[in-house]
Amino acid sequence: MKYCIFFYVLSFVFFVGCGDDIDINGQSSQSSTIQISNDDNFVVAINRIDSAEAATAFDRLSDVNGSLSIIRVVNDANVKVDEITVGKDPRSVSINKDFTRAFVSNGQDNTVTAIDISAVPGGGAAAVIATINVGSEPRGTALTPSGEKLYVANYGEGNISVINTGNNTVIRTIELEFFGTNIDPFILANPYAIGVSDNGDDIDEDETLIVADFFGRQIERLQKDTREGFDNGKEGRIAFITVSNDQILNVISLSPVQDSGFTANRIPFQQTVFRVSGGAKGNAPQGAFFNQLHTMTFRDGTTNVYLPSIAASPEPPVRFNVNVQSLIGVIQTGSNAELANQHFNLNAKFKNEIEPTAPFDADNAFRLDRAFSGDTVAMAIKLDTALFLSRSGAFVTKGFFNGDQINFDVPAAFRIPVGNVPSGIVMNSDATRAFVNADVDATTTVINVEENVVVATVNNADLPAAGSDQHQILMGKLAFFTGMGLPAEDLLNQNVRDIDTHRFRNVASKDNWSSCASCHPDGLSDGVTWIFGTGPRQTIPLDASFSFVDPENDRRVMNWNAVRGSVTDFNNNARNVQGGFGFTPDAQRAIDDQGQPGDVEDFDEVFNHGPDENTLVEALGRVGISDSLNLMTIYAQKGIRTFNRPTNLDNAIVLRGRDAFETFCVDCHSGDKWTTSQILWDTPLFDIGGNQLDDDVVVIGPARSTLEFNGNGQNFIIINQNFETLDPGNPIEVRANAQPSLGQNVSFNPPSLLGVRHTAPYGHNGRAENLEDVFLPRTDDGLEHPTFGANDAQIRDIIEFLKAIDEAEAPFLFRNK
Repeated sequence: MKYCIFFYVLSFVFFVGCGDDIDINGQSSQSSTIQISNDDNFVVAINRIDSAEAATAFDRLSDVNGSLSIIRVVNDANVKVDEITVGKDPRSVSINKDFTRAFVSNGQDNTVTAIDISAVPGGGAAAVIATINVGSEPRGTALTPSGEKLYVANYGEGNISVINTGNNTVIRTIELEFFGTNIDPFILANPYAIGVSDNGDDIDEDETLIVADFFGRQIERLQKDTREGFDNGKEGRIAFITVSNDQILNVISLSPVQDSGFTANRIPFQQTVFRVSGGAKGNAPQGAFFNQLHTMTFRDGTTNVYLPSIAASPEPPVRFNVNVQSLIGVIQTGSNAELANQHFNLNAKFKNEIEPTAPFDADNAFRLDRAFSGDTVAMAIKLDTALFLSRSGAFVTKGFFNGDQINFDVPAAFRIPVGNVPSGIVMNSDATRAFVNADVDATTTVINVEENVVVATVNNADLPAAGSDQHQILMGKLAFFTGMGLPAEDLLNQNVRDIDTHRFRNVASKDNWSSCASCHPDGLSDGVTWIFGTGPRQTIPLDASFSFVDPENDRRVMNWNAVRGSVTDFNNNARNVQGGFGFTPDAQRAIDDQGQPGDVEDFDEVFNHGPDENTLVEALGRVGISDSLNLMTIYAQKGIRTFNRPTNLDNAIVLRGRDAFETFCVDCHSGDKWTTSQILWDTPLFDIGGNQLDDDVVVIGPARSTLEFNGNGQNFIIINQNFETLDPGNPIEVRANAQPSLGQNVSFNPPSLLGVRHTAPYGHNGRAENLEDVFLPRTDDGLEHPTFGANDAQIRDIIEFLKAIDEAEAPFLFRNK
């Protein structure tokens, strides 16, 4: 079935999609959190928290609406002239060429807000004129050159909503999947970045819509067990759609890069599947595949489109400069093809720079030297200038085109600091000014591109007051997203805008290599199976780490092997994987003394703290090892939300599936967190080496390895299940130290099923590419999860129900048999 469809698509491309290359001479529309008007007079920028709600006592970030700010930038005025409320979790804004309409996608609301901005240039106010229902979790938005059609990428269900902007109604839905049954794989399962070409003739019908899948997808021509966990096992996917009839022209791949420019010691792996051809090597080149495609950027006057990504290199050893990369992909309109010879790793451009010397205080003019572009989520191109935005580093790097190549002034590349957790960037038409939208700060940084300096910072929206509970969530978000760092202490009453993360360089990662968010986009999962010290481990989303009913006490045990008891334990990831010093008080002392991460004396005081030690801050009567780690925990509790279910599910099947789920699945997946994994005590369970500490914890049950804690006359449980989804004979089951995978004699911590629709692939090793594969035998490329007696029809119903599990779905009462 799949191969027939593939040839059908190729035939369609042959007749329709192989036209002449078309230069992009107009103002192409591409999704972003910030846009600039066609006349360069105004900038519009999204805010996650509306000013009107910043002072309210919201409990979670998902409780509040966002807003759109309009900033007058002509003649360097740089002043906010209006702010208008939109929906919850706004993601992208598009404006038409005559600056009369703006459209904002609202991820949590499944809507698009249509706004009349025509009165703003004359001193009037913007006004909401329509709220348009679209698909689940809308992300990127893009307008046709005439502005008559708006395309919206529905991340949550793999399709595109087409909106007639004349009457603000959805006129069509473009399905981004192969034609056939619903078990065929998606072409694009999670469309995110989106753009419409513009050749300058003001005619829509000859333009192309381009859509990028957010995650890399397994390369199907490879054998099943050579995909997940391998640097070359996945590819990016880009769809080209003709604007004239909204039909898919073709889908292309962004091929993995075989040499990222960095090497690793492979000598310990010479007898494993990760050996290098030709024998073991101590400096083996490391590859990377495209993942997390947030945005795309058209280059005017050419046929080229550039796609920055947070690329993954999951093969061992897991260390800071060979785990995630900043790949820039290049594709071509007209021919609708990948330009693989032009892909490059932005980080490789900077590795020969001279590393600055600590301390990185305010007078250290070199603290942005040799800073890698961690979490490159956006870029802007005008004329021969290219700007790259590092979300984790809070800076912009400037490059220059020489033909099709982008060069940098290494060994002293231009880097310009911007607001904290930046998300979008635009340039004016003559490339003299750039504008950067910062998520946490709610600011727009205005950059003089010619002189490489900041000329203004505009406050887009009000923030929660310093010291408030809501402010603590934002500060925790900064701790989660920074690849630089922040102080360990005295954070509770500081304004988040006053935190200079560059002063604390090397706390979170080595030279801004990565952040927690690098592998947990939106606090969830990057869909990658990493070869960790315990073996292959699929990234676990953090939205179900805490019960929504009792988050201070009811927590999920973390890690597939249940060896971590708190969010703060991931301080060891900052140290051991990202190469940083960590977020403990002694870390800054070690950095300023020009020491090494091993010189941080208090690193082991973090591990496995219970709720009394770590989850709340001092203002609430609880004290932990550091404010930054405490606040990061608060962000995990109150700042991460589960994405919505698809809007196109069959409700009758969902209800049948819920009944079947209750019969067959709740022993492992019940309770507020949709998992029976729990910590309900305040005593550490394991030490820093993973050794069991508490004498009251015992292993019970032969079929289900269960840890039972007896304290104060009560039995508290943490349940691990091993339903033989581990295959010790599979050669992929190898640890990062080249030893057999940890798992043969232990069980797996049951994952939460909250939002499971959005967390493919499945299993500790990611072997199940979709929910259907979870229940297939290994001989059919499945995970071989037991069905517990459910028949095929019931399994199909359960799968439909699984897709529906979001925060609105009532969980089953906690069970333990």
